[in-house]
Parts: sequence; structure tokens; C-alpha cells
Amino acid sequence: MSYEAKPHLEEVLALYERIREFGEAVRLRYDYGPLSESYHCYIKDDIDTVLNAFSGAFEVPPEGLRDDMLSNKVDFMLLRNAEEVPSREMFSLLYILGKPFFRSMKDSFNVDDIYWQEGLCPVCGATPSLSAIEKDAERRYYCTFCETIGRYKRIGCTYCHSEDAPETDIIYVENEEGVRVDACKSCMSYVKTVQLDVPTGLSVEETDLLSLPLDIVAQGKGFIRRSPNPAGIVRFD
Repeated sequence: MSYEAKPHLEEVLALYERIREFGEAVRLRYDYGPLSESYHCYIKDDIDTVLNAFSGAFEVPPEGLRDDMLSNKVDFMLLRNAEEVPSREMFSLLYILGKPFFRSMKDSFNVDDIYWQEGLCPVCGATPSLSAIEKDAERRYYCTFCETIGRYKRIGCTYCHSEDAPETDIIYVENEEGVRVDACKSCMSYVKTVQLDVPTGLSVEETDLLSLPLDIVAQGKGFIRRSPNPAGIVRFD
């Protein structure tokens, strides 16, 4: 699997690169980890910093959001449940704008590689939809909001915690080497799983983006992705 082999995904990969460019351009004044109990959006001094970086990376200002942020109408923590956001387009926009917010939380707490209680990210509380099986057979989960990495059960659903093997559906798609879907028939959730013993030269996030056909197949069977891919996309119908 490679970029060259997926010309139909050129647009989403270009979006991902702009998201990375945007995140690297932002220098926040505040650390939102210690502040996250009280603040679910940027403090006033950081709002223009974030919006200016967004305009530079995407060549378009996010209309109207400055006033919404100043009046506390934007709550990034609600993104952990996509059903709280009125549209897919708004979800993706807020996901991108919130990346520096969530990364600040991660940098403040620095809790990579600890056990994820209840299968939730220990930094922002999101349910993961991306994991990797490493060469030592350890399974690590990736939070696509704050990019925290940690351990949970090798087998079991991170959403409903079912460990009933007959309720697990493993989905493969032809020509999608090194990645599969682990779907739970109890709650209809699924996690994309990257198998790191299959060398691809790609990061886990890049593999997630390039294996969109797996999301399409899983969601066509009625399964639900509980957190977005690195381009801020949750649903693929």
C-alpha cells in the first residue's frame, strides 16, 4: 500500500497534509491540559493565533467562528460525540481547529503508553477508532484527537467492553495489506487495526487514511466509527 497506488485518495491526503501544516504553525499561549476542566475552547488570546494559522494553511478564513469562540459557543470536547455537532462539514472544521487544543492537553499530561482505563484516552476521554498490533504482539490504541498512544486489552471492544469472541467480526479488504477492521456486533462499533509486522513504510495515521475502503465496507455493514480519521472524517456514506 502506498500513496502512488491510491490516486483516488489524493484529495483527502492533501487535506491531511494541510492539517499537519496548520498544527505546526500554531504556537498557543496557554496550556489547555490543566485548564480543560473549565475551558473547552481557546482562551481569547489564542483565538486569533489559531484562526490566522488556519487561514494561512487553508487559504480561507473560517467565517463566523471567531465570534462563536469569543462567546463560548464552541465546545471542542463535544467533538468526542459526533452526534452533538450539526453537520459533517462543521464537525470536520471544528476537528481541524481543535487539533492544537487537544495537542496542548497531550503535551501537558504526557501520559503515552499507559493503560487506558475503560478503553478511553486518558488525556481527552475520546473513544479510539485506530489501533496497531506491534511486532511484540502488544496492541496500542491511537487517539485521533490529541494523538495520545496507550495500551488496552488485546481482545475486546473499547466502546462496550464486550470480550465475546462470537460477537467480533474481523473484516479484510483485498489489496489493503497490513490493516483490518475489528468490529463489535454487540454495539456495532469498529476499530481500524494496523498490523505493524507487515512493513509498508507508512505511519499508522497514513495507513488509516489510505485504507478508506475498509471504512466504507465496515460502515456498509452497519458498523460505526466512534472517532474520526486524521482528516476529521467519521462517516463515509
